Amino acid sequence: MLNHMITATYRCLMASLVLTTWAMGQLPPVPKTAPSGGPDEPNLLVAQRFYDLGTMIEGDKTNVSWLLENRGQAPLVIESTKSTCGCTVVSLTDDQKMIAPGATFELQASFDSTGRHDVQNKSVKVYSNDPREPTLELSFTVKVESLYRIDPRGIVNLRAIRRGALAERTIDLIPTSPDKPIKLLAIDCAKTAQILFKQEPLETPTGPGVRIRMTVGNDLALGKLSTNVTLRVDVGGIQRERLVRLRADIIGDLTWHPKVLDSTRHSSIRGKRFAPIIVKSTNKSRFDILSASVEPPNLFDVSFEPGPPRLKPHKYSVVITLRDDAPAGPYGATIIVETSSLDQPTIRIPTFGIVAPTIEVEPSIIVLRADGTDVGRRRRLTVRVPPQVTLDITGVSSSLSAVTATIDREANARYHHLCFLNISLDGTLPKGEHRGVLTLTTNIDGARKIEVPIRIDVPDGTG
Repeated sequence: MLNHMITATYRCLMASLVLTTWAMGQLPPVPKTAPSGGPDEPNLLVAQRFYDLGTMIEGDKTNVSWLLENRGQAPLVIESTKSTCGCTVVSLTDDQKMIAPGATFELQASFDSTGRHDVQNKSVKVYSNDPREPTLELSFTVKVESLYRIDPRGIVNLRAIRRGALAERTIDLIPTSPDKPIKLLAIDCAKTAQILFKQEPLETPTGPGVRIRMTVGNDLALGKLSTNVTLRVDVGGIQRERLVRLRADIIGDLTWHPKVLDSTRHSSIRGKRFAPIIVKSTNKSRFDILSASVEPPNLFDVSFEPGPPRLKPHKYSVVITLRDDAPAGPYGATIIVETSSLDQPTIRIPTFGIVAPTIEVEPSIIVLRADGTDVGRRRRLTVRVPPQVTLDITGVSSSLSAVTATIDREANARYHHLCFLNISLDGTLPKGEHRGVLTLTTNIDGARKIEVPIRIDVPDGTG
């Protein structure tokens, strides 16, 4: 009787609480409950899965923790954890991965706000042997307030820049509040001797900032530059470090385009003249091309010529033409240009491509099947030469009497570099596989006679 009275009183109190909160426009939180695990099952319970960490300053670190409880009857094993990104790191050692029945464990994670801005929503997934919820997701949110802005935010690309030149691109440090002035304390670079930095005041709508200008040193090696720059900044008494990625293409007296001549998308016919390689001075000073050649030497004829009269002192065109005796197939070569430049006396330009064959036959083998269908007994053969050549097939013969080939004169009349032939299996052959050759006689030097293999399959019961 007493138990019934206590239960009734509890229910009345809970109903009163629900009605009161409902009248205030909200409902009370419902805690996560879960049945106890079976005799051989763990049961993971987390009282609070989400946290709002409030506001923090960019560059600071903070910790967040979740209380994990095993309400099952078997040990709970945390197999692994996975966070949203590298800014959130979970602290979990191997000896902490097992939670005994009835025990609790505080899972901790640290969040690094460096490089983060505005509201950050992060999560941690916990993979365990809990059969009811093997993947548990924990999360938190935090608002990161920036002390200052940097422009550009990503990689600083100086693009093509001569040694000793002042880069047009700058790094701007912009305050987010007039009450937090910016001071640039130091600049550390992996290539300090080759890149010179200079800071100057920068007026912005949110207060005085700092502009960083960069000059490339005279001793920096030519080619691609990729390095890290560390900025040490003081903002309203708070010191921070910012890592900036710096990229550039360091050029000398001369530049040229294209850097690589790639013609692998389509086969090139012999005698083709490629688009010229333009070599010019980066500061419009006079220079001369002394010679131009190719390695290996049997692929191209190479020549060079000055640009228009007004550009003659500082611009040249290097022209390459595919030789008539260039071997068919893929190639790789290097164009070598010798110049009067003290800085770049030798320029090497890689070139790749495919030399088209003198004559092409498609398909390369004629396959027929004596199955009584047109699909098996008929084929279309195409013979092709470069467009500037006229093709004429003067004779056709087959080593197999059952195979006939006729030239499609009507289709060929529309093209001078193509020839179409109709191949058909008209005779009978015994069952099994038969092989032969179709011989074409052409007017093309080096391909007067072309032999195309023939293969015929005669199944049982046909012929």
